[in-house]
Amino acid sequence: MRELIKTLYEVSGSYSNKITKMLIFDVFKGVFEGVSLGAILLCLTKICENIFTNQSILMKDVYIVFIIAAISLVGKIIFGYLADKNKYIASYNLGAENRLYIGDRLKNVNMGYFSTNSLGNIAGALSLNWI
Repeated sequence: MRELIKTLYEVSGSYSNKITKMLIFDVFKGVFEGVSLGAILLCLTKICENIFTNQSILMKDVYIVFIIAAISLVGKIIFGYLADKNKYIASYNLGAENRLYIGDRLKNVNMGYFSTNSLGNIAGALSLNWI
């Protein structure tokens, strides 16, 4: 895992700060996913406790579980958005830079002998931007 992250940082170059932000926001998103599991566990605990003691479920317990679940949902949405935003910006820009780098390198290669396509068509296909 460490080597994978190390390779990711080596490839990312100037976008390593976006990768760092993405990893941090993903950790916080995971924490909020755990909080939602905690809300489910609290709900089941209260239900079992009330069943075994022959008591009714209090509205206070329902509100507590609802608030915990709502906080978890909002946290997952916010941190998921921030993680995805940094991830997609970094990956798109890295892809664009690498595509342009490959296109520049192919301009210097004599490919007419090996291919029926012209060098302009090959470079155009590599540097094609989807709008």
